[in-house]
Amino acid sequence: MSNLTLRVLTALVAAPLVLGAVWLGGWVFGVLTVVAAVLAQQEVMHMAEVRGEVEPNRWLGCTLGALAAVWPLVPYAIDLLVVGLLVLLVAELARRRVRPLENVAVTAFTVYYPATLFGYLVALREGPDDPLLGFWLAAGVFAMVWTADSFAYFTGKTWSSFAKTHPLFPRVSPKKTWEGSLGGFLGAVVSIALLKTWAVPDLSWLDVAALGLIAGAISQLGDLVESLFKRAAGVKDSAGYLPGHGGLMDRFDALLVATPLIYYYLLHVAQVF
Repeated sequence: MSNLTLRVLTALVAAPLVLGAVWLGGWVFGVLTVVAAVLAQQEVMHMAEVRGEVEPNRWLGCTLGALAAVWPLVPYAIDLLVVGLLVLLVAELARRRVRPLENVAVTAFTVYYPATLFGYLVALREGPDDPLLGFWLAAGVFAMVWTADSFAYFTGKTWSSFAKTHPLFPRVSPKKTWEGSLGGFLGAVVSIALLKTWAVPDLSWLDVAALGLIAGAISQLGDLVESLFKRAAGVKDSAGYLPGHGGLMDRFDALLVATPLIYYYLLHVAQVF
């Protein structure tokens, strides 16, 4: 079975689960987000550990990560996270590891990336007063970024079959091209235009273009950053439990960069909620 077939089959199984949780919202979506965030945290920690030089505090880090992933649902979540990070500093004294600075730095970093960034999916779902609008915004982010990813893949592949392509960032990800990036931007614009037409008419066409830039182009920085981490760790995928995709970070890397930017754009610029 080809890798592409595995990717499609995995998406067909996972998409209804994700969409159903987004529709229900609240703690149903929150719990799913926590599971995804903590698994993704484990992947980032593993990449840091793989060369045997760093030992993150997994238990405390993932506890704080679970809280960070649902910060929009938990009163005083930011206050609790600040206290938790202070506890992390003290806990390193008791662990008596060889590289305490690196251990604390990696642990705290994973609370932000990916856990806190996952929380912006919950913030989009729960932010608007209208629950239906929250559903469309959160579901729309998944559609924007993953449509962009698919368009980028197929545009780059198709273009390379009959013309020369131009590498986007060959030092980190040799297969990514400027042509694919343009295809990703166009794919994102198409999905956002459909979102505007069907569900969020308050978006202007300028908003559609701006969100297309975020979801289709800027989001690819997330993919490049994760590629940089994987290259440094010497691993092909962040994990292997999503057939055809790899791990959670392999699937959510671009989404994690796009979602906070989209959230703040919709909140402060487009002002749709």
